Amino acid sequence: QDAGTRLTPALGLVIMPLKIALNTKAPAVIVLALQILQLMITKDKTGTVGQALVPYYRQLLPIMNLFKSKRTSTFDMFDYGQRKNKDIGQLIH
Repeated sequence: QDAGTRLTPALGLVIMPLKIALNTKAPAVIVLALQILQLMITKDKTGTVGQALVPYYRQLLPIMNLFKSKRTSTFDMFDYGQRKNKDIGQLIH
């Protein structure tokens, strides 16, 4: 059974904790919340989770909009946070 068919009915229960986590504005918590959201969407092969998230965009996107330009600028050095998927700006884009 696909992950999307199991996740879609429970999505309403997951959105509020995700919103609370994003509202903390703590970088470590935001990264974890975005990784969970990304994992839910990528594991769904049918696309039902993405479609089911549409009504919740108004709750999640304004918070993400605050952090979309927050990228680590290292110029000529390598940022290991990008490799470990811990850069907030990179996760949002």
